[in-house]
Amino acid sequence: MHKDKDNERVRTRELLLDRYVLALDDGDPEETAAVLDAVYEAALDDPEIDRLIMEITRAYREERRLAPMDMDAELVRALLRQHVPSAFITHEHLKKPLTVGEVAGWLQAQGRVRPGDEETNRSLLGSAAPLPKLLNAQEVKKLAAGLGVSASEFYWRVFRDAAITMGIARSNSQVQLAARERRMRRNSRRDEKKQDS
Repeated sequence: MHKDKDNERVRTRELLLDRYVLALDDGDPEETAAVLDAVYEAALDDPEIDRLIMEITRAYREERRLAPMDMDAELVRALLRQHVPSAFITHEHLKKPLTVGEVAGWLQAQGRVRPGDEETNRSLLGSAAPLPKLLNAQEVKKLAAGLGVSASEFYWRVFRDAAITMGIARSNSQVQLAARERRMRRNSRRDEKKQDS
């Protein structure tokens, strides 16, 4: 299973790298932007792809004898903001606590709501109430009372399990994002030192 995931990651990386090189060779800004958007998503699972994209970009610029990157940085940022706005989406939501509405939305999307609890779940979809840090059965009961809704015990057990799962996933995303930002800062400093040399 682990080997299959690694093989899939390598296949995805190779496809994206091929698409990137072809887009650069064709001078196709839309395809380049689309590939960079896909790379941004893939880099969360495959940090190696960031490094390879930077190497390809550097080699392409050297081959074409293009101006140093720092001279073009503002233009590139403006183009990326125009063509790949998702590259500039903030991850502030990862720093905020999960809300009742987010969990209810996940339960609905996953089809985890039993017929008798559908109305309660729908009423919670828009709730911005934050989840308590400690999600034991007692806190979930207090939360339900505070929200003024009633549902089956099964619903609240599934709600609690989903909230815990989503909290873990969010924590993992925070760790990956922080690691990616550190890598990008480190690579940027390394590139600056190379350009100064």
